[in-house]
Amino acid sequence: MNSVKLYSNGTGVFDRVYTIRNREPLTVSIPIRNDSLDEAVASIGVFGDVSLTEPPSYTPLGSDTSTLEINPDDVTRDLATKLRGARVAIKVGGETVSGRIAGIQAFNETAGEHLIERFHVALFDDSGALRTFADREIAALTFTEESVQTEIDKALQRAFETIKPNSTFVNLTLVPNRDGEVETRIQYAVAQLGAWKISYRLRGLEGKWELEGQAVVDNSTDEPWNDVLVSVVSGSPISFATDLAEIRPVRRSRVNVVSDQALDAVMLEDAEPQFLLEAEERGNVASAPAIAGRAAPCREEHWPGTQQEV
Repeated sequence: MNSVKLYSNGTGVFDRVYTIRNREPLTVSIPIRNDSLDEAVASIGVFGDVSLTEPPSYTPLGSDTSTLEINPDDVTRDLATKLRGARVAIKVGGETVSGRIAGIQAFNETAGEHLIERFHVALFDDSGALRTFADREIAALTFTEESVQTEIDKALQRAFETIKPNSTFVNLTLVPNRDGEVETRIQYAVAQLGAWKISYRLRGLEGKWELEGQAVVDNSTDEPWNDVLVSVVSGSPISFATDLAEIRPVRRSRVNVVSDQALDAVMLEDAEPQFLLEAEERGNVASAPAIAGRAAPCREEHWPGTQQEV
C-alpha cells in the first residue's frame, strides 16, 4: 500500500508500491515541487528485484527547455519539419511505408471560394525512392527511433509541466530481473510540506467524557493522496539545507616543511670493512682482492656549496 509519513517539522517520507509484469519496463514520473527537488533526488531509493536502466532524470532549475517544442495547432506539419531525417513508419490506407522523413511540400487547395493550405509529407523509403503522401491520407505517423520518441515524450512532458511552473517530474525506468509479477517500492523524502496540526474533541456521553485527538493534514504536493495510508509523527528528524551554488573558500593550516636552520658539514672518516677482515682471516686469497676491490676505503668530504670525492 502507498503510504505517507508526516513529521511535525514538515518533512514527509513517501512510499510508492508498483507491480511489474512480464519483464515489461515501467516508467515512473513523480511530481516534485522545485523547492523540494534536491531533497527528493538525494533521498530516493528503489527496493525490490528490479534494476534501473539509468539514474533518475529531471529538468534542472533554470535549464533551457527549447530543445524541442511541438506546435499544438499543427502537430503533423511541425514534427515532420523539425524532425526531418528521422526514421518513421507512415500508414496510408492498407500500406505501411518505412523510411526517413525528408520534410514537407506545401500546396494550396481550392474548396469553392476558399483557399486551404495543405501539405505533402516527403519520405525516402527503404529502397531510396522519394515518395510523398498527402496529409489527409496519413492514418498514422510513427517515429521508430527510440531516441527521437524520447525527445517527443520530453517535449510533451515539459508542455504539461507548464500547467504548474513551480513543479517538475523525477523520472525512473524500472526493469524486473525475473519473469512473473515483481513488486517494487520507491521511497523518497520531501521537506517543507507543512506541519500537521493537532485538534482535540471533548465529548460527553451518559455521564462519561471522552477526549479525542485528531490530526489535521494539508496536502501541499502536486498529486492526490488516493488509496494512501497517512501517518503522523510528533518527532522532528534532523533536517537542514545548504546552498550548493555558493562558493565557500576553506582556510588551511600552514606547515613549514623546510627547517629555518641549515645543517653543518658532514665528514665521513676512513673505515675498514668488517667483511674484508673476515676474508683475510679465512685465507681466501682468491676472493679477498675482489672483495677488497668492491669495498676499498674511500674518503668523502662535503662542504657547503662544493663537492669533492677522493
